[in-house]
Amino acid sequence: MSELIHDPDFCVPFVIIKNRSSDTWQDGDPVLSEQQIQVEGVVTPTSSRDIQMLPEGDRRTGMMTFVSDLSLEVSNTITISDYCLFHGSRYKLVSIFDWSENGFFKALGSFVKDEEGAVHDI
Repeated sequence: MSELIHDPDFCVPFVIIKNRSSDTWQDGDPVLSEQQIQVEGVVTPTSSRDIQMLPEGDRRTGMMTFVSDLSLEVSNTITISDYCLFHGSRYKLVSIFDWSENGFFKALGSFVKDEEGAVHDI
């Protein structure tokens, strides 16, 4: 799979947006810095089998699967979820499969915003 990430027959460009909190706060929320990283990888609609692996509250329609050799993260007590930008749409990563020993990460992303700025529930 790690070879397919850069194979021109399968890979496509997309942007990974990494949000990191700083030590400063504004109105009770941490101030976030956003770093955009242009990568190439495999992007496909999420399969029904992958959706069934998610907790019921995270299951949504319009999900995409992103495969990259760059480390991806979801929210926990330390980190904030990454986002992926693909064809003008933003996807919040809700589940990560860490197969870094095999050279790649697989992430399931839920659609949250499109180019026109229309925000959809997270």
